[in-house]
Amino acid sequence: MFLKILILILFITSSSVSVCFCATIHLKDGKKVEGEIIERNVDFIKANIHGVLLTYYLDDIDYVEGSTEQDIGHYTDISQRSVSSSSTMKQASFSQREMREIEEAIAVVLDYWRIDNIEQGLAILQEKYTQYPNHPEINYWLGEYCYNKKRYLDATKYFSDAINIMLANPEIIGRQTLNNDLSKIHYRLVDCYNEIGQQKYFSEELCLRIMYHLEKTFELSSEIAQDQQYLEFLRKTIGHYDAAELGVRVLERGESQKEMMKQLISGEDTELILLYDGISQDEKLKYKNKAVKRLENYDLSRSSLYQLSDSDKTLNGLVKTCNDDMGRIQTIHYKKVSGSTSETLEEAYYKSPFYLKTITRRAISIFTENKLYMVDGRTNKVDDPYDMQPGAVDYLMSLRKLDIEGYIESRKLRLSGIKRIENIPEELKDLYTEHNSSLYLVTANYNETQEDNWPPIVRIEFLIDTKFNLIVMEREYWRGVFGSGRKEDLATETVIKSVQEVEGLHFPLRGKRKGFIQDTAHLTQDWQIEIVSLNDYIDDGIFDVKEH
Repeated sequence: MFLKILILILFITSSSVSVCFCATIHLKDGKKVEGEIIERNVDFIKANIHGVLLTYYLDDIDYVEGSTEQDIGHYTDISQRSVSSSSTMKQASFSQREMREIEEAIAVVLDYWRIDNIEQGLAILQEKYTQYPNHPEINYWLGEYCYNKKRYLDATKYFSDAINIMLANPEIIGRQTLNNDLSKIHYRLVDCYNEIGQQKYFSEELCLRIMYHLEKTFELSSEIAQDQQYLEFLRKTIGHYDAAELGVRVLERGESQKEMMKQLISGEDTELILLYDGISQDEKLKYKNKAVKRLENYDLSRSSLYQLSDSDKTLNGLVKTCNDDMGRIQTIHYKKVSGSTSETLEEAYYKSPFYLKTITRRAISIFTENKLYMVDGRTNKVDDPYDMQPGAVDYLMSLRKLDIEGYIESRKLRLSGIKRIENIPEELKDLYTEHNSSLYLVTANYNETQEDNWPPIVRIEFLIDTKFNLIVMEREYWRGVFGSGRKEDLATETVIKSVQEVEGLHFPLRGKRKGFIQDTAHLTQDWQIEIVSLNDYIDDGIFDVKEH
């Protein structure tokens, strides 16, 4: 349920909703809200409060200012009704006889439910609810009934009431089990609100409620506060909130999304209705900020893959070491082969200083005399050449040998720093069995002003082994997808799994590239490098575009 792909649908709030009248609703807890009364019946009224359609049960209402008795109905006899409200829950007191009666009744209800006699159990619950509307367990089990019947809106009322009663009367449950019970009910509310969002859409208010109750769950159950599954669900909700804040209806892909699309197209009423929950907007925003901070701290801890120390090398020193190694390659002919199918993914010829020909299934690229030619692999048609400086060409990128300085400069990257790595990252455990003191981290960032670049790279990490003179791992980070709740995403990762030595030079033998997001998932592949020849004669005709 957590891991669903979101789609965003822009909407314009209709101004043609029929309004009965404007009024100020005075609630029994002392709060008052101003809005437009949209609908009323014998149980509740619906009001448009700052663009959000909320439902208030008559039990919650003291009086409505700006209405007449005929407008909104009689409030004088609501004390006789059995329905309770989270906003009016105060003290509750039960005798020992009443407590035993309630416990025995709930035990009978659960026995009925175990044998799938749901309605018989419900009848007992409803009878006890009429007698004891302020008992937390009765409210909780009514919430569970509604939850399992997929009546999620009704379930939110009973669960909220159960929480408020428990907080006001902890002795009913027992202080030792109070936090555990509260945590369970808070998370039930998270689930209910999430299901409502999946059935309809995720509004700002709905996302605030999810974040509030999830943060309450974390406060009461610290053992799950760092659980990746819960935190990624929190991230999804923050992303939904960010989108909804900009006037976007956020739908999650699935059957409910298809149904909502049909309703939008047909013009049916798609308004999201929520019950008044008694929690102030300031309180919800406070917990939303806590959720954002929690996720930032989590991402920061996750990004610390490396134990770093100050580097004993400068970028120039590192570049010189790598360039000296590349200078020993006068010519090379190699193939990059799929590790799973043995298909040739790429075949390349390189001749020092500035000649390169790369052949793939789809195209042939030739770099010669500061021009890059692209040849269609099917038609042999040669496109107009691009003027390029040698530093912009990734001559031996597939071999994980790179002119880092030229790469950073040509792509308008900004060097962020060089650090020495004092541990073996988990991804390199296949390559190293013990600590390698020749491992360095070079980080480069794109300028923040480059908002429209594609791909939307914001940061690249190069892990360079100065003993092998290879980039043993490269990680590319892209701007976070709008509505994802992330500032950046790990997009691709390329890792060397094993190394081969040819004539005193080191090259990758096996490696893997992995795409982590939707736009890069197709790049995932295992590969092997076959060195066909090194420093053998290669005829210049190989690089002649006229041959094509």
